[in-house]
Amino acid sequence: MHEAVRIPRPLACQAEPCLTAESIVIDYETFSKIHDCRDRQGLTIAQTARVLGLHPQTVATWLKRARFEPRRSRPRGSVLDPFKPRITRMLDSPCSAQKIFQRLHKEGYRGGVTILRDYVRGIRPTERPVYKKPTDHRSVGADPKTSQHERARRRPSSTYTLRIERTMRPTSQINVISAASTPSYLVPTNPSITEMNIQPNWSREFTVLERHTLEQLNEIILHILGWERDHLFEFRFADRVYAHLVFLEEDILFVDAENPCASCDIPIRHLGISAGDVFAYIFDFGDYHSFRVTVRDIRPTRIAEIVPALLFSQGKNIIQHPGSMRQSEARVFRNRPPTVVPPQPARDRHRIRFIRDKDGSVLREWRASNNKKHWQKAVTILESRNLSPKSIATKIERSEKHVEKWIQAFNRFGLEGIKKPDGRRGPVKSRERERRAAVRDQKVRRILEIVHAKPSAYGINRSSWHRPSIVRAYEQEHNETISVEYTGQLLRQFGYAIRKARKVLTSPDPHYREKVDLLLSTLQNLKPGELFLFVDELGPLRVKKYGGRALVRKNEVLAYPQEQVHRGVIMMSGALSATTNQMTWVYGRAKDTAAMIDLMELLYNQYFSSPKLYVTWDTASWHKSAMLVEWLDVFNSTTRMTSEGPLIELVPLPTSSQFLDVIEAVFSGMKRAVIHHSNYRDAPEMKKAISLHFTERNAHFRENPRRAGKQVWKIDFFDDNKNIRSGNYREW
Repeated sequence: MHEAVRIPRPLACQAEPCLTAESIVIDYETFSKIHDCRDRQGLTIAQTARVLGLHPQTVATWLKRARFEPRRSRPRGSVLDPFKPRITRMLDSPCSAQKIFQRLHKEGYRGGVTILRDYVRGIRPTERPVYKKPTDHRSVGADPKTSQHERARRRPSSTYTLRIERTMRPTSQINVISAASTPSYLVPTNPSITEMNIQPNWSREFTVLERHTLEQLNEIILHILGWERDHLFEFRFADRVYAHLVFLEEDILFVDAENPCASCDIPIRHLGISAGDVFAYIFDFGDYHSFRVTVRDIRPTRIAEIVPALLFSQGKNIIQHPGSMRQSEARVFRNRPPTVVPPQPARDRHRIRFIRDKDGSVLREWRASNNKKHWQKAVTILESRNLSPKSIATKIERSEKHVEKWIQAFNRFGLEGIKKPDGRRGPVKSRERERRAAVRDQKVRRILEIVHAKPSAYGINRSSWHRPSIVRAYEQEHNETISVEYTGQLLRQFGYAIRKARKVLTSPDPHYREKVDLLLSTLQNLKPGELFLFVDELGPLRVKKYGGRALVRKNEVLAYPQEQVHRGVIMMSGALSATTNQMTWVYGRAKDTAAMIDLMELLYNQYFSSPKLYVTWDTASWHKSAMLVEWLDVFNSTTRMTSEGPLIELVPLPTSSQFLDVIEAVFSGMKRAVIHHSNYRDAPEMKKAISLHFTERNAHFRENPRRAGKQVWKIDFFDDNKNIRSGNYREW
């Protein structure tokens, strides 16, 4: 005996007193559960209310309704209601919303202009364009600049709610119901299916998208069932059959199918089904598993909705091959909760699934006939397994788009799909299309000729081209008008766009390669305890009000005076350890040799236990002064004599290569954090903020160790000059 899946009582209903009928707003899933408890499980209203955690009056109210109707909010009054007749009379003559707002304000209206604009936009009479016979075969009212794929992408998507139930007799005895009136495939008359033919207490309810094909629907159903997929299947509707008769991995193309049928490579939205329709699903023609599928609901897809999704399940899982599992495995499989995952993307969209023998005979006749259109379509269908759409298009002298359209039409509608002429209004006028294409190509060639010359060659006083100047030169050269928008469209189609030139950093140092190699080899060959330090100065930083990025209200404008009287000046020097990412800084009065000596002594005392310190900096004058070199020689000599403290060795950077100095990025981050959008009272307050920033930064990297810089540690990165010339020092 089959057991229905009981839905656990929500915790909120266990902790709180019974809810009132007015406080409950249910969705479609709850509506389905209420009716299932009564129809399938035979529960009373009180039992259903306890199981679902609802008020009994709510259950009784929704049981009286045959269809689900979402709750509609009551209309509320508006401050604009007393003035609506007056607005309607004012719109009899051309009048803007702003002018109406000014007149109503004098008459006592105290509302806003936004609500008035929205109301006027909805009731303002629109000017209907005079109907003109279309010059091409696009539908009337379609935007000529919008492609068919773009219109399809903008079309709102729909979600289908389907209910699948297992039948107890062969599907050839199932009578399916449809709202379609024009049959495309005749199906033998079948006796009606009754509730006696449905397996009791077993069903699954889930959602799919309208773009999902029947092949993907089969994949979704099999994942819910937990079955193997290496079997054939078909879907039977009231007036047509869609079958999967050949695996794509096989070389079989022709099948012996008596009844007319098409492949399952067709989206659900093209089936023409509506809410309440019923169709059959047959899987594995050997074991012949048959199911009844009912369309429960069709609604617009909600934003951020996950589809497909399993809404409801009743009954235990069905074993695909009874007797193939051990008793314990079968028990686990039956009690496992069903799940659903998104199907794989549709593959081989432009490949024929199969050809019926009767259709193959007709296609061979077309191929041998003198009708060129029939020959082209027959070659497309018969050779689709052997040649690509591009090769077929070259062979039959048609566009690749036509080849793909014919293959898609045959897969979805069979031979009838390619018997129809191209387009809804008859054959396409190929000569007119070719003429328009030739005119377009001629304009493109002329525009490219203009672009490859200088504007001065056409008497235009500009150093570079822009669209209005191209139009001016085109009209001057060819005595023919062309719009600015069409010119930009043609340029974009051929890969042209307006880009701003980027300034790059270059180094004029004749020993650039040797210095970079020395820097990288030093980094890569550091011995235990040795440190590599990036050194630089920052300043002068004036204590004043700075601009910058800040979080403000939408309409608030930040401003700061251009000319200010500063309240002090800050100069500082810093050293960044490449291995520990620790920052050392000291404030000074100027950028000079004395400041560098103070920083060297500070580093000496801070890293006293290290055997050697490698220091790199740019080519500023005070970095290579004779006074600093002499002091460093004496300092290292004293260190060697006393055998205490680290030796200091300089590794100079190439000229104009500040992008190799990683400390530049650290200074830049500090300025964004505590200098931009600041207004300190004096220099000590600014120094306190800077010191606190570096202290917090050092603490972070002590807890989360990481080397300073990224690409500067990669030797191979500098072998390509393109990597160096970008000069984005924030990445180093």
